[in-house]
Amino acid sequence: MRYAQPGQVSLHSADMHSAAGMSIVSRSRFGPCVCGIPDWCSTATAMPSASANPLDFARTSSSAEQAACPCGGGAYGSCCGPLIAGEQLAVTAQQLMRSRYSAFALGTRDPGAIGHLLRTHPEPGQPEAARRQSLKESCRNIQWTSLDVLDCQNGGPLDQIGTVTFEARWRDRGRREGVLKECSRFGRGESGEWLYLEALSLGDGPEG
Repeated sequence: MRYAQPGQVSLHSADMHSAAGMSIVSRSRFGPCVCGIPDWCSTATAMPSASANPLDFARTSSSAEQAACPCGGGAYGSCCGPLIAGEQLAVTAQQLMRSRYSAFALGTRDPGAIGHLLRTHPEPGQPEAARRQSLKESCRNIQWTSLDVLDCQNGGPLDQIGTVTFEARWRDRGRREGVLKECSRFGRGESGEWLYLEALSLGDGPEG
């Protein structure tokens, strides 16, 4: 994702927000996935709504860990939580994409979310303080409500590059709704970690 431009946004830019009623559904339509996480690619796996099992970081850490992960992959503490907290590195490109989606969906509700987004998408020459503020502002404006992973090309544990194509449904503060379709490109950093590089295609993102 890149930063939002007027009238255009990528899922990896600064435009994700989560609200209490979010319910995430994740579907894999391309057969066995390279992500290496068995539960992540189960077909039409509907997660409990956030209102039934809220991901509330103001409560105990154990309750947050057991809450449904925004990406649809199970309990947050065993899915995207460790990546967002900086405790683990993504094994595959899809794993990183899902963790970035979760970070955008959580926004400022998870103290590690903004740092994860900055850490996994380096932008040399861009002031970090400005990027951080842009992300925070954006997360207040857009609610991301569901994720469908459509395709993965390469991006496995032994690959150097990979792409993930997905659809993400959104709702803004004016109650407009839409579906963003993006093909994201990922590559390895200097230490071998997966990083988000760029969006190869965009469609129907929320404005600003």
